[in-house]
Amino acid sequence: MAKAPPLTDTRQAITQLDRDLIDLLAKRRALSLNVALSKESTLKPIRDVEREQQLLTRLITEGRTQGLDAHYVTRLFQTIIEDSVLNQQAFLAQRANPDTSKPAYRVAFLGAKGAYSYLASSRFCARQGADFQQLGCGTFDEVIHAVESGQADYGLLPIENTSSGSINEVYDLLQHTNLAITAETRIEVNHCILAKTSQPLEQVRKVYGHPQAISQCSRFLKSQGHITPVYCASTADAMLAVSESTDDNVAAVGSEEGGKAFELCAVEKGIANQQQNSSRFIVVAPKPVEVPQQVPAKTTFIMATGQKPGALVDALIVLKTHGINMCKLESRPIQGNLGEEMFYVDVEANLASQSLKDALAQLTRLTRFIKVLGCYARDEVSPVHLTASQLTLPEQGALNSNDRPLSSRAHKYDTTQVQLGVHTLGSEQFATIAGPSEWNSSIQLDDSAKTLREFGACALVAGNSDITEQQANQVASVARSMELAYVSHVQLPQQVQPLSLVADVFLLEANQMQQHALLTALGRSHKPVILRRAHTASISDWLQAAQLIMAQGNQQVILCESGVQTLETGKRLTLDLTLVQQLKQESHLPVIVEPGAVESNSQAIAALTIAAKAIGADGVLLNVHPNAQAHQLSLHQFETLQRQLHN
Repeated sequence: MAKAPPLTDTRQAITQLDRDLIDLLAKRRALSLNVALSKESTLKPIRDVEREQQLLTRLITEGRTQGLDAHYVTRLFQTIIEDSVLNQQAFLAQRANPDTSKPAYRVAFLGAKGAYSYLASSRFCARQGADFQQLGCGTFDEVIHAVESGQADYGLLPIENTSSGSINEVYDLLQHTNLAITAETRIEVNHCILAKTSQPLEQVRKVYGHPQAISQCSRFLKSQGHITPVYCASTADAMLAVSESTDDNVAAVGSEEGGKAFELCAVEKGIANQQQNSSRFIVVAPKPVEVPQQVPAKTTFIMATGQKPGALVDALIVLKTHGINMCKLESRPIQGNLGEEMFYVDVEANLASQSLKDALAQLTRLTRFIKVLGCYARDEVSPVHLTASQLTLPEQGALNSNDRPLSSRAHKYDTTQVQLGVHTLGSEQFATIAGPSEWNSSIQLDDSAKTLREFGACALVAGNSDITEQQANQVASVARSMELAYVSHVQLPQQVQPLSLVADVFLLEANQMQQHALLTALGRSHKPVILRRAHTASISDWLQAAQLIMAQGNQQVILCESGVQTLETGKRLTLDLTLVQQLKQESHLPVIVEPGAVESNSQAIAALTIAAKAIGADGVLLNVHPNAQAHQLSLHQFETLQRQLHN
């Protein structure tokens, strides 16, 4: 057996490779600016999605020859592509606004060093290629005043959070300032319990935090009955209070990165109600900026409509008529005018475009007040995703005014599309939802999810209806790390709300199809629902169950055929593929099938899956396990099946 080289030598070699990687990434970033210069002269858009897809497909192929899986290569280069796009946007924006370019920016923000606003301000300056001169403020009012008085070049304000929603105080301030929104930036919010020493969580008695941070971690804090929350003006104030306290039983809610500025360590991580938690910040300045045509732009304006029925609808129809996508609508009361609202609108359009100019001109005639707050480059870069066929490369009620059922084609002609991770169910792509019904270790779960993602699955369903909360959180974490939607079983109405914080999709057992209380609770949620047909139910009964969900507001219902009992088959279940076409004619809801519910043989499961796709089903639900037994596919069998489906 060959002797391993000394560990010191191996570490030195890795260190040198890391230096080489940093050098290569810097060179790649510099070359991307040449691309921006070329697009500036040709007026081509910054993003070329088709080119990015071709790039990822080629890199996945090359990676496999080196033993690198598709998921690893995709995640790595999606990050590189995002950085390239944002740097090109910032580069062209600076060239279009040369008077704003400085070696250093004075930025006013809420709190002090270590606060989330500080981290967002630092990121904004880094993206502009400028040094960050910080000006911490005690209130949002002070941030606005610092920019208006010339003490700061920019002010950075949080506007919304994925967990706690909009920051109303900031929206109210925007009504009364002449500052313009010139940029936006987003940061991931990773809340931790921060203390002066790595003490056990049980010793913490008091936790300081900003009200928004406390709200975003409410479930965890309520579960710790020995902890009392204390509100502070900012996250930085909370961390400062802990660092200066003589009481060892106090802690703060904040980021691990921010805590280092106060020499605090994380005694508990990932405490937010939602696993994916991010905050969006806007940047305000005395003068508006010009956004180049090649850069994806967003425009924010406020308006007050007349006090008559349909006034807001009339205004929004103007945007639709001019082909303008509205991505945010927020209302706030107009101070001094009881019952009147000011509407804040974000649209994905450049203020210089003729379509938006025409729309604003028409809105001026319809509204009592309208004001543009700013036009700026969009900060969010949606990652390019490959289709299943590209990943599996060859070897190498109240809403129904006409009394038409909400699920019927008469109500809605086009097939409903439901987003599952990177896949759109109900489109022309055949979707695969898969996962193990049990697992023996976290490594086994990770390996299963990794293989599923690499070979085209779009969603992960793991465990069964008896899955524990801890297991559900574990599956959710693995799913998100693999960019898979997490499909969670749900049994009781009271489980819907807490599970909705971690699950992307709900899955019902066939015997739950007629549990009206559960269907009603799911109808009030905002998560898609996979509705299995009860084994003795007719199509009419099935669609009635879907109707009950949809009548509560949730239109994202997925029908799942998992076997039926008839007089001829007795207690034996058979998969009725003929009703897929019948459902497609009668209903706009997407239809998937579950072959493993009726067949125990892997070859039969594969054959039924292929037949389901051929007959027009939108997808399949599979039980895939590393140690496959009856009604399951092995990881290798899953890979083979996916190649047959998509090659």
